[in-house]
Amino acid sequence: MREDELLTVKQVGTELGMPFTRVRSLISKGRLKAVLMPAGAATWRVSRADLRRYTEEVAREDRDRRRRARDKALSQLTASWDRLSDDERKHLETVLPVEIFRPLADASRPHCIRRPEALNALCTAYGNRTDAGMEELAMDMPQDLLWAVARVRAALREAEES
Repeated sequence: MREDELLTVKQVGTELGMPFTRVRSLISKGRLKAVLMPAGAATWRVSRADLRRYTEEVAREDRDRRRRARDKALSQLTASWDRLSDDERKHLETVLPVEIFRPLADASRPHCIRRPEALNALCTAYGNRTDAGMEELAMDMPQDLLWAVARVRAALREAEES
C-alpha cells in the first residue's frame, strides 16, 4: 500500500471499524485530514499517510489517558493511606490478610523501590478475593482506601489489556 493512496470515506470507515458518518464527522472537526476532490460534492478522500497519523494520534491519546488514570488512582491510594493514623494502620495489620496488607503498605509509599511489585501483588491478592472475602475487606478497610485499591487494580488491568 502506498502512503499517497487516496481512500474514500467509506473505505476509511471500514478500516477504522466505524460508520462512514463518524469518519465525515472526524473530517469536519479537523481530526482527520482529507481533501475534497474536484469531481463534485461528497468526494472527500483521505491519504493512507493521514489515516496512519490519525490512528497514531488516537493511540497516543489513549496511552496518555490510561497513564493519567493510573497516576490519579495511585495518588488516591497514597492519600488514603496517609490519612490513616498509626493506630488505624496497626489495626489494619491485624485484621487484613497478610497478602493484602503487606503489598498495600509497600504500594502506598510513593517513592518505594519495590512499588511496582507491591502494586502487582496487591492487585493479584485483591482480585483473588471471593465475594465473601470482598465483603470482609469492605467491613475491615476504610471505604476510601478500599475504593482506591479497586481503582488502582482497574487502571493497571486496563494498561495490561492494551
